[in-house]
Amino acid sequence: MTEKSFVDSNIWVYFFTNDDPVRQTIADEWIIGTKLKFVSWQVINETCATLIHKKGKDETFIRTVITRICNMSNVVDFNVSLLESASRLRARYSTSYWDSLIVAAALAAGCSTLFSEDMQHGQKFNGMVIRNIFA
Repeated sequence: MTEKSFVDSNIWVYFFTNDDPVRQTIADEWIIGTKLKFVSWQVINETCATLIHKKGKDETFIRTVITRICNMSNVVDFNVSLLESASRLRARYSTSYWDSLIVAAALAAGCSTLFSEDMQHGQKFNGMVIRNIFA
């Protein structure tokens, strides 16, 4: 069985930009080489917001990003159960509101690993581990 991996927005930003060639190459190779990728709508929203506000990308580019992420990944929907799970994670692990939603979505998808540059490398949540592909 292939491992399920959840991909945080920072990895997608490197994938779609070229201002850090080393991280872009790592992100490209990892995203293309990873078979079972999962994201949430929050990840897509954060990626697009960063590309618009910090990278100056236009709406044509953003529509391409949305299509590519959705075609390359499985998208986890938000629902009451996920929001309640995020609340329990915040209480147990003292994570931020937004990080708890990412972790809850990854757990809901059955991912064994959440790949993120922003969260603590090696931290575990209910058996799922955080990994930084750039570390």
